[in-house]
Amino acid sequence: MKKLLVVLLLLFASAAWAADVNVVRDPNASPLLESCSSTFQGHVLGKIEKGDAEKFKIAMERTILQNKGSCTDGFFTIHVHSQGGDVEEAIKLGRLMRKYNILTVVSIPSECSSACVFVLAGGVRRWALGKVGIHRPYFANLDSRLTINEIRKQRDEFNSKIIDYLKEVDIPLSLFDAMNAISPESNKYLTDVEKDQFQLNGEDATFDEYQTAQNAKFFGITSGEYRRRFDRADTVCKNLGLTGGSDCRNAIMLGLDIPTFRSRQARSRLVCGKSDVQCFGRLWRGE
Repeated sequence: MKKLLVVLLLLFASAAWAADVNVVRDPNASPLLESCSSTFQGHVLGKIEKGDAEKFKIAMERTILQNKGSCTDGFFTIHVHSQGGDVEEAIKLGRLMRKYNILTVVSIPSECSSACVFVLAGGVRRWALGKVGIHRPYFANLDSRLTINEIRKQRDEFNSKIIDYLKEVDIPLSLFDAMNAISPESNKYLTDVEKDQFQLNGEDATFDEYQTAQNAKFFGITSGEYRRRFDRADTVCKNLGLTGGSDCRNAIMLGLDIPTFRSRQARSRLVCGKSDVQCFGRLWRGE
């Protein structure tokens, strides 16, 4: 396998380590501001090795610095394609996925197996569309002089780190049980049902609560009322197209009709700076 390649796709084509340039909109981003729904896309490709987490962190910090002043509270999207590597480094990468509010994606026909699953699990949103393979985590370079009891102690410590991480990212420990049922020489590809069962598809529960509270604050309502209005908007607005659906959704979230919302939206675009979320919120709420 090739050495891990971390590539971030930036707004700036001049970035020496970015072979491609692309900015997409996260289709699941909450409908706040158009500028805030933009996401930066990147890739994690190949074998995961020591030092890759630090390289990824440097790349992310550079991306954020170069785009300072633009809307940075949207989601970064990272596509993962790897057959594994160093487990502890994968966990470090997974924690960085969480730190930077990253949506982790295994697209078709990509594969994320072995240690790569810990990178996928770190995303605050996870889309496992391609293959996801699991087996028991193992030591790649174990000292042959160790006794069985010494190896057991190391395994206990190793497993504790994995369990703590899975709890941290809100992944059910049944995933770890499923991993341990497969020998390291084998690789079991999860079914779509199993991906859902192990919460490798969808949004992290803790992050969902956090984001819902933030969005509810923007619209001037409680989290519970936000969820009720969001559910209603899904039903009422789903057949109105992209622009019409967005206006319909925002109107419902604010408790307005669509013409009133569009009037407030037009004024906010004239008055507010492009990334001034608080200004948009005040004018949308009619304050």
